[in-house]
Amino acid sequence: MDNAKVLGDGISTAGEIALKSVTLYDGQRNRKYNLDSIFLELDLYEDLYSPCLTGTITIVESLNLISGIPILGEELLEIEFCTPTLDASPFKKQFYVTKIENRNHRGDKTQMYVLHFMAVEGITDLNKKLSKAYSGNASDIVKRIYETELKQSDDLEVDISNSNIKFVSPYWSPFQCINFATSRCLFPHTSINIPNYLFYQTNKKFKLKSLTNLFSQDIFMTYFFDKNPARIHQKDGTSVRNIQREYQTIKELYYTSSQDYINQNMRGTFSHKVFGINLFRKQISKNLYNYSTDFNKTLHLDKFPLQSPNLPLSKENGLIESRIVSPQKFDGFGDKSDDIVSKRVSLLSQLEMYKLDLVVWGRTDIEVGMVINFVMNEFKEVEKDEQNISKYDPYYSGKYLITAIQHRITQSRHQMTMQIVKDSSPNQIDFNRSI
Repeated sequence: MDNAKVLGDGISTAGEIALKSVTLYDGQRNRKYNLDSIFLELDLYEDLYSPCLTGTITIVESLNLISGIPILGEELLEIEFCTPTLDASPFKKQFYVTKIENRNHRGDKTQMYVLHFMAVEGITDLNKKLSKAYSGNASDIVKRIYETELKQSDDLEVDISNSNIKFVSPYWSPFQCINFATSRCLFPHTSINIPNYLFYQTNKKFKLKSLTNLFSQDIFMTYFFDKNPARIHQKDGTSVRNIQREYQTIKELYYTSSQDYINQNMRGTFSHKVFGINLFRKQISKNLYNYSTDFNKTLHLDKFPLQSPNLPLSKENGLIESRIVSPQKFDGFGDKSDDIVSKRVSLLSQLEMYKLDLVVWGRTDIEVGMVINFVMNEFKEVEKDEQNISKYDPYYSGKYLITAIQHRITQSRHQMTMQIVKDSSPNQIDFNRSI
């Protein structure tokens, strides 16, 4: 059963938006300007691979705000909105305006331009360089850096890791230090090292999450790519809109990447071998991740691999690289970077095996890192003995992870383009299946 709240009461059509405020503060923070009635479109981007939110707002106005405020690319933009009946999860954040783009005149009195903005933490990161030593649990280091160097208001949700590291930041920014520590986080209580953590910001908060925990969460919502009219038939023969089904219906579907064997092989998706070179001790170690033998050692979205069990490559082909390792550098802190990199590259690359973009109606209780269920019809004629019962694709339907969301907001509508990925199939690939 889906975890998403069923929408319908209080909403007349899917995609409704309760826009509470779009406010611009001048560079001195002394004056504020309401942009609610003059913005044409607001686009907000959240990404599983990005440390903070970004976005753009397109403005059409005849007040000459660019010269009147003036807008210099250093203002604060405060945005607040929610989906009606979802007041418990509104979106409210402040952003830093970073750029003015595509300015053009629409007659002699009106002009249109686009303001780019970024989470305030992103600007803080841009203006800080750290030269500090850090040691301890990798996830604790991430939390410490975030709270001491970046935190504005949002808390950080952390998955605990099982790795101790020590490093000196060579004038890296806070996000660079966080990304380094994130890449060294290991999932606890496993027989092999699983370095699959990501640091990112959603429309709710910052998060340090393991893919293992993301894969194991409950399904938030089911989406359908079909021709269902989303109507509820009444006893008197009439029908009414099924708002919940409208939210679950995919308006547009795009195949971003799939079945690119050569690219996947070169990226290390199937096999990644790393030679660890210890110059001090004059030793070389070999660390290998192989899709055929190691798939079942880590948790995936579904049970079965998306490839043939007999891949046409040997266990040690694919991506090969070498790293200088120094396990003797710090007492009590072993250098496992060669083993970590060999697995991390492959595990993250597997998220790129099958990727889709879905255009759906927007809601403020969904965020990147959630798991959805995607139902796709089989693209084949319905056989007579099936009595017009729809069949769904046995391999590409199933659980998907949301890796990116573009929230597209106008004065009255909220639409989302979600990028979803899968690294596995709910059913074993069957080469004898009839078509």
